[in-house]
Amino acid sequence: MERDGFLRYTHTQRGSLWLIVGGSALLFFLARVAVVAVGPVLLLLLGFGALTVSVDASEITIRFGVRPIRGWFRKRIALDTVKDHRTVRNSWLLGQGIRYIGNGWLYNVAGFEAVELDLTNGRRVRIGTDEPEALAAAIARARR
Repeated sequence: MERDGFLRYTHTQRGSLWLIVGGSALLFFLARVAVVAVGPVLLLLLGFGALTVSVDASEITIRFGVRPIRGWFRKRIALDTVKDHRTVRNSWLLGQGIRYIGNGWLYNVAGFEAVELDLTNGRRVRIGTDEPEALAAAIARARR
């Protein structure tokens, strides 16, 4: 979709959802966990099964989840609050999910590649992605 002369960028990265689901199912049967625990575990798996990042002419939007609960967590970052951005490689110690990383936040579902944003308030945001160059280019185009 084009708005203000900028072609919107949207990309969804899938997490290791099915590996986690399969492993969880195996653990469930081996450990004989109560059936009551299955619902919350399944919701967490669906909630963190994918990360969708969109860039338009005014903001970057980060959404977690797979259908039917995509977007249960949504973070919006106004482009006018982004001072700088770059591609980075995360340490395996940072993990996946939503993590506080000292002076900012990491949003990641899989892998080590990310785009780091320096914000005007001094904070940083890292967005995990399997196509860091394309995301960085979309942010650069939108910030022009």
